[in-house]
Amino acid sequence: MKEIAKIFSCFVLSSVLSSPVFASLDLERSAESCEKELLERADSLSSPDAKSRVLMPLSTFFLSTKDPFLALLWRIADTVVKEGASPGLQRLINSASLAVEAILEDMPEARGAVRPSYPTGNLAKGYEATQRLILSERPEYIRDAVLIRNGVVTVVPLLKRVVKNSGKTNFPVYIPIIVRGHQDIESWDIFAASFASWALEPIQGQVSPEALIYNKPMQKVRKQVQKQIAPFSRVNPRVHIPHLERATQEIVEIFDSYDVAKSLEPERSTYSSRSPYISFIKELLDKRKSLWMVPMPPNSFERGRLAELGYGDTDLLAKLEINSVEFFQAAAETGIDPDRLRRYVARSRAKAEKRKIVVQDYANPLLDARGRKKWRLHVDFEDITEPQIRGGIYLIGWAIESPNGKIVERGHFFADKKDQSHIDDVMADLFRLANSNRRIAGKDFVVTVYSHHEQIKIMQSLDMVEDKPETFSAAQRKSKYYTEVNLGTEEDPDLRGRLIQNTDFFEAQYKDLEPKDVFVFLDRMVDLLPFLRNNIFTHEYTNSLKKIVTMFSTDEFHVNYPPGHNGLEVGVWVGDYWETGNPKGRENAIFYVHEDVTGNIIAARAIDDFAGRPVDADFLWDEKVSGSLEQYKNAIGMSRSLVYLRLKEKLLEKIFEKNLVDLDEATHQELLDCVDMSDYLASRKLIRDDNTLTDLEKARILQQKKVEFEDVRASKLIALFEKANPKLKDRDHSKDLNAAVSEILHVPSVYLRETHIEKMIVLDQVYSRTPEVSPFTEIGQSLDLPEEWEKAYKDFADTVDAGEAPWKGWKEPLLFLKRQTYRDVWRSIYYAKFFQLAHAGKQ
Repeated sequence: MKEIAKIFSCFVLSSVLSSPVFASLDLERSAESCEKELLERADSLSSPDAKSRVLMPLSTFFLSTKDPFLALLWRIADTVVKEGASPGLQRLINSASLAVEAILEDMPEARGAVRPSYPTGNLAKGYEATQRLILSERPEYIRDAVLIRNGVVTVVPLLKRVVKNSGKTNFPVYIPIIVRGHQDIESWDIFAASFASWALEPIQGQVSPEALIYNKPMQKVRKQVQKQIAPFSRVNPRVHIPHLERATQEIVEIFDSYDVAKSLEPERSTYSSRSPYISFIKELLDKRKSLWMVPMPPNSFERGRLAELGYGDTDLLAKLEINSVEFFQAAAETGIDPDRLRRYVARSRAKAEKRKIVVQDYANPLLDARGRKKWRLHVDFEDITEPQIRGGIYLIGWAIESPNGKIVERGHFFADKKDQSHIDDVMADLFRLANSNRRIAGKDFVVTVYSHHEQIKIMQSLDMVEDKPETFSAAQRKSKYYTEVNLGTEEDPDLRGRLIQNTDFFEAQYKDLEPKDVFVFLDRMVDLLPFLRNNIFTHEYTNSLKKIVTMFSTDEFHVNYPPGHNGLEVGVWVGDYWETGNPKGRENAIFYVHEDVTGNIIAARAIDDFAGRPVDADFLWDEKVSGSLEQYKNAIGMSRSLVYLRLKEKLLEKIFEKNLVDLDEATHQELLDCVDMSDYLASRKLIRDDNTLTDLEKARILQQKKVEFEDVRASKLIALFEKANPKLKDRDHSKDLNAAVSEILHVPSVYLRETHIEKMIVLDQVYSRTPEVSPFTEIGQSLDLPEEWEKAYKDFADTVDAGEAPWKGWKEPLLFLKRQTYRDVWRSIYYAKFFQLAHAGKQ
């Protein structure tokens, strides 16, 4: 085993790029600075003979599993590592060290954790040092452990030894402990924990039996509720190995194969948006008029179907008329909700014609009850996320605008030191500004922000809980630290209570402020983003502030962000100022936040300009459509269910290597047991109905239960698959088989439930009993099942009620399905045929 680990370590040390493409790149440049060169090189990759290897950070690897094009960019970009760490890899080490401090709050016994010793930034040496600690010294805890597998590197906050001498290998066995870096546990956290366990296998001779995710929330919950939330969530890494194996195989193919790399198409998603190459990706997508360029883009299946129908890019989709038969056929054959498809068409047309399109009218939120402009306080926050600092708002930019549109004053508040008192000073200064500034004090002004971020950060700073009023005690509701607000409308109210728990902010620190100052400030806040995102479509794919300012700028107000200026860079500048005193970092950050404040001003004026404008006539439903729109939406949703039933059916057949109806009764029942959610759903209902819990507390408990349930569910499925198909257990299986297991376990669209299995079993036999149907030729055509369909269904249902087996090959039913299950399949097939879905027939 030591030899294997040594060989693997040597492989990592020799992981350098030999291609001429890389030889000419300056390793010190940022990803943004080489975008121009990337554009020039993208179509002329190195020769087919070139082989490449890099130490890829786990975060980039994770993003590449969601969007393989990112792996291609990693291959041709200048973030190449030899022995030393790039800035991005160095941040892995820093973030792991910070994470350990958070864990130690609940694990004081780990305070003596040993850190591997290696030259700063040399992660290859760090891996060797970690390996020596595990195999030789075997401490109970190791912090900042460097792990590498298949050229992917991660720095794990903490390793805990659970076995000192394994019976099989005589090696110790460690489990990784990671910290989620956000409010909720996400797929990234589970992926990171599982990868660390998998990466330990070459060293300790086996995958870790479990991995732990530290659960400490940024927003506090009450002590009595915290007792219900374990400090750690447990993950079974073994169930995620098929996904990891598949992902690493695909990434290695991209690195090694010129043909594979050249065939990749760029995508845009939440994953690629977190990549340093996103602006490069967007430029490529824009040139190709890709459907990825519309906000919340269609998924891969939907895009493929749109292309088959002749709407494969934004120019083609822009020609689709929303009140036509073709529009509803396209909606049905892609499974896209008509309202969503309407928005895709509107975005595409705005892009093709380079104009702004109003798709929904709205009342201007920046006016008073008499329709006059209010005074406006435009604000923007910059903040850091560190467990030791509550809120983390270190910089606030602001500007005051008079009702006649004149900017009468600008300013900022800056924390000169990275500590809680200076951070709190920044927040207090903002409330004082709203209270005492001679221009707005005592007036009915609004506070503009761009996104919900600012409100969330204020609530985090004051440890504020927001929930239904009935969840607060009588004493809390009488407190001056409590208020109520209606977040809905007069017709449809949504009353919420707000309770400030950080009372020291007022009683010990800032006695000149009152809780009501905060509540009034929050009530004045208007988030500009939803009004532009939901109501006005432009030729840009996004409503980010940096794009909004270019589309709605005027001679008086315009912003031109320098290259590389973004929120992450601001954090780097300010960090440099705090560490070294270099005034340039402070100046850059203040300049940036004022540019963002100007963006708020521009966005607010855009909302002023378009409020009250009628919806573009091309995107209004006509009377014939609007009268039956809800029926058509329901029909399209039901017909779409057949698509995913067929997909799940094919994946399961690939795993079991037989049709579902050919499974023996025991295997079939075990499959149903694996996906049984009844107990889990019952426990969720109890939590949701518990009026003693706040919404935040419910969300925290429900999330942990979900992680635990999914882990057990996946473990059961893996065990069943391996028992039914020994190839999986022996790892003697094809790439396609591995991909099928990975998709069933990890792709939300093929999530398995009991009803899905029941419907898959009867689908073919039910389909063979259904009559033909006339094709869809006219908008407003009736969606009720015709008389001959109703009669055929009754005849079919009667055979089921009589106990006859409705599917071929079974002498008797292994389960009696609910009549509604057959009814749902029957109706789905009717709607599929009605819209002439090609995939609704037998595959």
